[in-house]
Amino acid sequence: MPVAAYTDQMDPVEGAVGIMLESGSEGPFQLISVAPAEPVTTVDNAAGLFEGLASRCAELNLKPIIERVFAPPEVLPALREARREALELFGLPVTGEPSWVCNPLPSGSLLDSIQVLGVRLEHDWSWRRLEATASCSGTLVQSPELEIISLSDLCGSLGRPPKSALRDMFSASEEALRQHGFLYSDVARTWFYIADLFDWYAPFNETRDELFARTGIEQGSCPPASSCVQGLHAAGAPCHMELLALKSTASERPFRPLRPLRQCEPWQYGSTFSRGMVLDFSGQHLVTVSATASIGPQGESRHTGDAKAQILDTFASVEHLLSQEGLSLESAVWQTLYFSDQACYAAWQELEKSVSIPELNGPKLLADTPRRELLFAMEASILY
Repeated sequence: MPVAAYTDQMDPVEGAVGIMLESGSEGPFQLISVAPAEPVTTVDNAAGLFEGLASRCAELNLKPIIERVFAPPEVLPALREARREALELFGLPVTGEPSWVCNPLPSGSLLDSIQVLGVRLEHDWSWRRLEATASCSGTLVQSPELEIISLSDLCGSLGRPPKSALRDMFSASEEALRQHGFLYSDVARTWFYIADLFDWYAPFNETRDELFARTGIEQGSCPPASSCVQGLHAAGAPCHMELLALKSTASERPFRPLRPLRQCEPWQYGSTFSRGMVLDFSGQHLVTVSATASIGPQGESRHTGDAKAQILDTFASVEHLLSQEGLSLESAVWQTLYFSDQACYAAWQELEKSVSIPELNGPKLLADTPRRELLFAMEASILY
């Protein structure tokens, strides 16, 4: 199945060269990723990426549903200002905050990538930013047949034990959904970032299972696709999350899971999520693969201590999931790569130079994965 994805070399300001990937251009929904062609060393160069994205969004009249920026925390004040100036330059409203993913970047860049899922309004559709609260921010898209809500900056409380902080995060998400007429069973995709992942992962799974049991989400049916990695929050919260939920008048659940063959289902080893999900956006489809690592068909970690083998094995598992929809990583517009350390990142660079893996332009972060022996994980999304 062909996908409209292309690379656009953009040079909005002197010295700022970026790579823009897009998919979904045949319909109202659009997936965009902007990445620097080389590591960003100055705020001026980062500003160029925001300008390039703002220019394209203005051209398309695109309203953001999800906006995510990957950058270390020390540069966020300058990047917020650069984003504001870029939006104003192209006549776009300066409202709402993107999701700031503040992990260290192995490239040493001041900014890695900006990801946007957006919609061009048509007919009697509507879009609005939800009023930001102390617990979250988000956007809501409505048409006669479909409603989509995106929520971000849902945080666990500082200074609380793990399960208490995690319950605070999940309770905030459940309440925000309820306020806008959604249930947890409408959630198709989640992203979790936990600062102390190794110590918090067991209570995270327990707390998520408690929520799912209470809200009627069964392991074998259709739990959300999910990513859970080490992640740092701009304001220092110990954990935070994003989610995407949708409901339709045309079907009970306008999304369906991707079923793995190279790997087992995650709930078979105690983690309740789906390997991937296909979301129906009124005829367009968002295919999103959960964070995936080198895990075998029995739930075992594979290739312990061998970063290159883990990377190749992970790529094969992601390619398998995408192939179920006739897609491949070469068409993926959103890809996020998680490396345990600089040595793993160097292994990935060697594989890329040898053309053993496809060239990917998504964000590359230093982050722990749920198992200490797993050195690499990745996620991918395509809209067609």
